Amino acid sequence: MSNLCHTINVNIFTPKEVIRHFPHAVERTYSHGQIIVYYGDAPRHVMFIKSGAVKLYDTDSEGNEKIMHIGGEGSIFPLFYSFEDKISVDAFYASLTKTELLLVPITVFQRKLKTDAPYAFEVLRWYASELDHSMLRLKSMEKSNAKQKIAQALTYLCEQHADKIQPASPWYRIRFPLTQQTIA
Repeated sequence: MSNLCHTINVNIFTPKEVIRHFPHAVERTYSHGQIIVYYGDAPRHVMFIKSGAVKLYDTDSEGNEKIMHIGGEGSIFPLFYSFEDKISVDAFYASLTKTELLLVPITVFQRKLKTDAPYAFEVLRWYASELDHSMLRLKSMEKSNAKQKIAQALTYLCEQHADKIQPASPWYRIRFPLTQQTIA
């Protein structure tokens, strides 16, 4: 199991850094399971995850929830809407745990990207890391049997949302309660 997990340490979205770059960021707290952004919403803020975890999901025609991505501490969302003027969000964002966010108006965030090249570069590095983790999530969905799907899903969760229990241990602890629905 120890070879399954590796970490890309690209984190410029710590609370201290967010406040440094965006001193007027507003803090909001969401309880477990609360929808933060609804399908069809027009995004107005980039949301920095100060603590907790947020899932990006959609539902199929039968009402089954399909988790596409999970953002943890040091992530931002809405992912794709932060960089362009998109009219509406085409998925849901909900908290997996009690979650604290720092909100910055999208226009302020976009202005920062256009005027601060080193910051924009770090955001792109972070975004590339997120895409890498999203690819792991997609790989888990394409596996043909349940055992392979679960192993790939656990690899994704381990890489994105886990800490080693002890430095020499092969075991990891996911930072939020893991349910069968989340794995599925």
